[in-house]
Amino acid sequence: MLDRLLAGRRFEFDVERTIFMTVLHRLMASGSDRFCDRWHRDYRIQGVEGLDLHHLYRAMAFLGEELADQQDTTPFAPRCTKDLVEEDLFCHRRDLFSSLDLVFFDTTSLYFEGHGGQSIGQRGFNKDHRPDLRQMVVGAVIDGNGQPISCEMWPGNTTDVKTLLPIVDRLRKRFHIGSCCIVADRGMIDAKTLAVLEAPGCTISYILGVRMRKVKAASEVLSRAGRYREVRPEGMSSNDPEPLEVKEVIRDGVRYIVCLNPRQARFDGKWVLRTNTNLSSEQVALKYKQLWQVERIFRDTKTLLETRPVFHRRDETIRGHVFCSFLALVLRKELDRRLEAAGESFEWAEIKQDLDALQMVTIEESGKRFAIRSQSQGICGKLFKAVGVALPPTIREV
Repeated sequence: MLDRLLAGRRFEFDVERTIFMTVLHRLMASGSDRFCDRWHRDYRIQGVEGLDLHHLYRAMAFLGEELADQQDTTPFAPRCTKDLVEEDLFCHRRDLFSSLDLVFFDTTSLYFEGHGGQSIGQRGFNKDHRPDLRQMVVGAVIDGNGQPISCEMWPGNTTDVKTLLPIVDRLRKRFHIGSCCIVADRGMIDAKTLAVLEAPGCTISYILGVRMRKVKAASEVLSRAGRYREVRPEGMSSNDPEPLEVKEVIRDGVRYIVCLNPRQARFDGKWVLRTNTNLSSEQVALKYKQLWQVERIFRDTKTLLETRPVFHRRDETIRGHVFCSFLALVLRKELDRRLEAAGESFEWAEIKQDLDALQMVTIEESGKRFAIRSQSQGICGKLFKAVGVALPPTIREV
């Protein structure tokens, strides 16, 4: 995909290999692009010989540069090269059964040590408790199967509640989908957004968690009498899914689903959902539970985005820098998928440790040079087998 986008561009270095190296660095070590420039010297990555720090900066600028065609954009950010990559990825994975019927959306913030570009670095509500620094807001869109769809970036003074409707509208245009259901926590949506979602003719479905302490309706809904229906029974072991019971309450024409975990009844164990879907109460509760499962993916995203400090001074290089973290998440999820298909499941820290232990040294003997590979440790062999890559021979002449 990158080669196609680079066709006709006269870069004097291999941009695709530069981006690949940067993405690998995000996966294995994270940190700044300056650190990546030093990190790659210790690893054998084909095609990156001769790359310097300024090549990394130019590759980031390519990913984040604005396109001439600014259709399907949002009020907060321009349309860039990275959007074309996301759309190509979606089309590459798409089949007759692909859809975005269920979309999970979450945001985080990334602060800068410097000015944060020409416009993207702004002061706003800082989730890292650093109001003294400029920041940007990064949004991740993930489908119901946990696949990363897109990475959105806005100036740091953009609030979460302003982004949802423009993002949904943009998703439908970019990926040619008719309708979708947004699953999010209540903090992502304000009263004005809810009014739009409830307006006649709106085709956006939603499942929202209600803030128990801040919404008067929540306490009134909880106090309504009614019998719970069992969705999942109490399991036989601690590894079984937690039990779940639901009941439906209609208040002022709004549909609420009260959920109960009997195992946590001592600590109340209740939460309330608000929805405008036609799904059954059981389906609404289970789909919202998926949000909790997907939160692990968001945590991975936020970890990958911890590429501070950011030294870039231009908006386009900042956008490219962050997008490489998104591409790292795409690769990480693809590895998880292939491991699952092979019947394997490993912790990411374990994967990195065993891969890092795989080393190769070159020796010279009797005028000949040999490459000697270290022994495959732990799960390393299973990883190579799952992705269909053969381990290099233990000894080979070079």
